[in-house]
Amino acid sequence: MASSIITTRKNPTGRRAGAWRHLFAYTTAFSVSLYALLFLWSMSASGPRIAHDLSASNVRSLPSMPVHTISVHQLDIDMAEFAYENQKGERSEDKPISSVFSRYGANWPCFWGETAVGDLKTWQDSWHRYKDGWKYVCALSHITDPCVVYSLGSSGNMAFEKDLLTKGADIMNQFLFTYLIKSHPSELFVFYPLFTLAPHCEIHTFDKQMSPSVLNSWFTEDQLKTGKVHTHEMFISSNDDLSASPPHRSVSSIMAELGHTHIDILKMDIEGAEWGIFTSGSDLKLNSIGQLQLEAHLNRGSNIDLPKLFEYLEEGGLRLFHKEINWRYGPDTCMEYSFIQKDWSPEKKKY
Repeated sequence: MASSIITTRKNPTGRRAGAWRHLFAYTTAFSVSLYALLFLWSMSASGPRIAHDLSASNVRSLPSMPVHTISVHQLDIDMAEFAYENQKGERSEDKPISSVFSRYGANWPCFWGETAVGDLKTWQDSWHRYKDGWKYVCALSHITDPCVVYSLGSSGNMAFEKDLLTKGADIMNQFLFTYLIKSHPSELFVFYPLFTLAPHCEIHTFDKQMSPSVLNSWFTEDQLKTGKVHTHEMFISSNDDLSASPPHRSVSSIMAELGHTHIDILKMDIEGAEWGIFTSGSDLKLNSIGQLQLEAHLNRGSNIDLPKLFEYLEEGGLRLFHKEINWRYGPDTCMEYSFIQKDWSPEKKKY
């Protein structure tokens, strides 16, 4: 029977390499522990705030880890207070709120944090002109690329788009929450200040009358240079009619033309045309919409049926997380609703 002898020889080079690997592992473990201790210290009442301005409005997070709010941006507080003071006006109305409106409560929690979106200065300077409310958006700082926003109906008021663009820049410019997920055995994250990044959302505004100069009146030259804001003159309808003036377009055909397969934020204020869009016969795919900011009009449009509208939206997975009445038009005229997909998460684009 043949036999074999296996001989081994001590390798000093391999021994040194093993020592280096052990040293690297110990150093990595020490660094992770040190970062963890510093972070916990910064969160304590007595310790300094390492990232004192990290908040839902200032940080755009990657989907692999949640962001813990440390502080709230003062601009968000001012906007929320302005909105709150405005809504106190409905208490002075002698006529009660429509029973149809009061039937539907905003009972779904926004797990990711709400933001009142709208340029505060616009309402402070032009309160007599712009009576429509701002829009409440959920998880604004968590929306990931590619981010697509459709704003249907503006009537010359682009405060929503302006604030989205500003907030996007603010979120990106304050801090980038970067995760070093490849380090072993623990994940490590650090903060990097940035000052020149553009907002990440692509914003499209649609209206039946869109003056070429409207962008220049709302946005700075630097904001327009980002190429993130686009305007389209058309009438939003349930079906296409290209022979009409302006042309009538459905949301689905617009998405197909622009090459979009999803909409992260669909803001809609189309003066009653919403009743023809959110019906069982519509070709609009709700599973491609992350959240919907809708003004529902009881005084405009045909086939007005709020119960059927809610049934249609809820069957599509959308849940109501915010509502407020536009009391300046009367207590039974129009209501602002904000919906989000029930299983919304930052990385999902289809539901």
